Amino acid sequence: MAAARSAGVAVEGICWYPILNHPGWADDRHCHNGCWDYPTPRGGRTLYRPLAREFAAQRVRFGR
Repeated sequence: MAAARSAGVAVEGICWYPILNHPGWADDRHCHNGCWDYPTPRGGRTLYRPLAREFAAQRVRFGR
């Protein structure tokens, strides 16, 4: 995004996919690539803090 902005491209937003961990499409494996894990039996989700910190850093970097 920084390269696009420095080239004069108006970047209005980004898409963060996936935001939640999910089962693999072909084999139901637990894909650990989201910011939040599967829900607990009580409905809560564990936050993956390194990714959340990076997201916060990028928000500061790009002024949001």
